[in-house]
Amino acid sequence: MHALLLTLTSNYWAIEPNYGLAVFNEIRPIINLAKIEREKERFEMNAVLTRNTEIIPYSYDEKSWDNSKNNFIAAVPLRGVMTKHSQFCGPPGCELIANRILRADKHAKSTGTILVVESGGGQVDAIQPIIEALQQCRKPTAVFIDSLAASAALMITPFADLVMARDEMTRIGSLGVMAVYENDDAQLEADGIKQYSYYSKYSINKNKTEMEAMNGNGELLRNKVLDPICRYQLTRYAYRRGAKLRDNLPDFFAAVDADKIDDIAPNNIFTGEMFFAKDCLPNTGNGLIDAIGNLGQCAEQLLKLSKSITKITVK
Repeated sequence: MHALLLTLTSNYWAIEPNYGLAVFNEIRPIINLAKIEREKERFEMNAVLTRNTEIIPYSYDEKSWDNSKNNFIAAVPLRGVMTKHSQFCGPPGCELIANRILRADKHAKSTGTILVVESGGGQVDAIQPIIEALQQCRKPTAVFIDSLAASAALMITPFADLVMARDEMTRIGSLGVMAVYENDDAQLEADGIKQYSYYSKYSINKNKTEMEAMNGNGELLRNKVLDPICRYQLTRYAYRRGAKLRDNLPDFFAAVDADKIDDIAPNNIFTGEMFFAKDCLPNTGNGLIDAIGNLGQCAEQLLKLSKSITKITVK
């Protein structure tokens, strides 16, 4: 329980705002000591047979993979809020999902891996394990966006060999970083509790950034934490997605840094805007995805990649 609350209340997030609000609203009953029960992880995806291959989802014991025919495509789900570590009453953490991706890649009978994503994002710290796993895969990988990929969930996609959205109305975007701080001093005082914090005289800047944010001044937090994280994530994303995004990023940074936000197009992907998949194709849209199609079509394209490319580790 403590690990869950610590994760949800003390980290920086790359998450779509409405998705984030829903997450924080969910933990309020937990904070109020509501009784919860651990839920088993659910795997709602069934095996899918395509013309030339079969998509077999992850299972706990991996018997579904072991008992399959050769040349299957392994599917690993990433659904719900992204956290680095698995939660007591929530979805598996990204470190665990990353491990599943690597196990799928190393399976002797698999020819590639599809990461099935349906998430509005989550912790910034949850991004790196997935990226590292995709980078280490020796067989082709794909991200199949099932209805939603926002913020952190979108930031991982350039590290796959193929990014496909389920349909034209799939929601994609919200690239950016945010943090939420709550000050509960008034509530504590109403409950008869008065808190005092004392620091060593040598700890001049200890907690200064966070305490100012908690008291309504987020300038230090923005300058010292959120902006550097956001610049890093946007840069890494743009450079991995190709020249179309990479070439536009310096102008975006320059306009923001010069306080010329009005010069930035409202549909600029780096502002954190959300888009429909039909507007994200490489030739006719902003280039956030490679194609639109169903899961079977994603597997067929991945199978073609397995026969035509040699995977190398990219940093």
